[in-house]
Amino acid sequence: MAELPQLRIEMGLTSTRERLSTDITLVTQLSFERLYMLEGQCDVWSGIISAAVYVAKVDGQAVVVELSSNQDPRLVPLASVASRVRAFHAAAESKGLCKLDLQLVSQDVESVWLSALYPVNAMRNRALAAARTDVVLLLDVDFWPSAELGELASSARKYASLREATAARNAIVLPAFETRDSGGVGVEAARDAALDGKSAAAQMYRDGRLKAFHADRYRAGHRATDYAKWLEATRPYRVRYEEGYEPYILVARAAVPWYDERFVGYRKNKVVHLLHLASLGVQFVIHPHAFAVHAPHPRARTWKVTHTTGLWEQLAAMY
Repeated sequence: MAELPQLRIEMGLTSTRERLSTDITLVTQLSFERLYMLEGQCDVWSGIISAAVYVAKVDGQAVVVELSSNQDPRLVPLASVASRVRAFHAAAESKGLCKLDLQLVSQDVESVWLSALYPVNAMRNRALAAARTDVVLLLDVDFWPSAELGELASSARKYASLREATAARNAIVLPAFETRDSGGVGVEAARDAALDGKSAAAQMYRDGRLKAFHADRYRAGHRATDYAKWLEATRPYRVRYEEGYEPYILVARAAVPWYDERFVGYRKNKVVHLLHLASLGVQFVIHPHAFAVHAPHPRARTWKVTHTTGLWEQLAAMY
């Protein structure tokens, strides 16, 4: 395997908004060109977000991919990337929606082509290390948490119950959904589901506008959640871990192991982390109301490069 990612924190920006004793930190990571996804997440989440933003460097220049230009990478001064990240953070602060703590993280790579091998688990570790609340939500940037999660932070009683459950080594699972439609229609459907909550999501699921995430591509990833049961659930229910299960979870920060940084690019990076959690005795409990929904987006370059470099086979040999 290649060396572990060698990341450098270029800049850290912290929200000045008031912190609450009931705050939950949403822990996420993304490449620079996906800042717009972080904006969408911030629009629907009023708590803390600990986000690590990645940019690769070739000969000291930042590799930037504009999704609107057919994903052709180009080199720009790192200072221009830092300036855009600062402006993004300032805009988030002025909106006053989420409490955004943000790191700009870089890595030197040999070529523009290899810049697409995104160090996903190393980036997750950077974001996790910056989280300070007792409870964290481990969520990828292309997912939006539902409105019900906001109630946990606004109710001392509900937060205390959540904190007690996670302190007892329970991972609280958010059922994950994706939209039937892609593009702008799909994004709007995802936003509607997240903002309107379970009753709306359940109806969208029944009429086919929402479906279980990757149910037709990787059933093991979320099969254990039991979506049919969740649709009718009014109380939390425990599920048995099965190999390949990779839900999005609320968990005690102190109980979260570090991610395996050997996993870069696209394959099994989250699966092995959930396996690690299960091996440590963490139990999986489904939240009866809250969920997460995927916002559709163009496929990242990392998928293609993982395949063409032979890394896919190397990762398969590891797990």
